[in-house]
Amino acid sequence: IFAALGGAIGALLAIASKAFAVPVNETAEKIAECLPGANCGGCGYSGCAALAEAIANGDAKPNSCTVAGSDIIKQISDMTT
Repeated sequence: IFAALGGAIGALLAIASKAFAVPVNETAEKIAECLPGANCGGCGYSGCAALAEAIANGDAKPNSCTVAGSDIIKQISDMTT
């Protein structure tokens, strides 16, 4: 009984994970990895993840981060072009 119950719950969880999956912007994740992670807000966004999402969507320029150096800005620019 417990094995059948466990299998049924496992199947329901697998279906639920597919049904409620959140789409992820891979470009934004790569940009967020390049950013320094200071979450200072100097760019006008709430944190580095929000800035990365804005850059990936074209709403912000790659040089928006005030903490990032020129090498990081070049990496981000290469990802967006």
